Amino acid sequence: MVREHFAPIVNLADAWQRLAIAQPAAPALVHDGRIVTWADFARRAAGLAHHLVTSGCRQQDTVTQFLRNTPHYLESIFACAAAGLVPVAPPSQHTAPRIVHALPAGSG
Repeated sequence: MVREHFAPIVNLADAWQRLAIAQPAAPALVHDGRIVTWADFARRAAGLAHHLVTSGCRQQDTVTQFLRNTPHYLESIFACAAAGLVPVAPPSQHTAPRIVHALPAGSG
């Protein structure tokens, strides 16, 4: 394979999107016996990216994620990358007051 035959990968979302197009029925994630295909993974992430952008998020905004290690977490990472947002996952041992103190003013 010669590299110039491929468009450059700009970010992680580009790589994941290419996998979803090339292998839509292939497993992207397996969690607790549930299989998520690349097509479903890309569809769900695209929906979340759309929601974040239409809700007012702009490129390079941070998105704080309070999610456990589940498919939803990776879908949100993909969505943020696709929308040009910066995902931030605070350590799970942080308490609510500590997390609120660390968030930028006006972050809602």
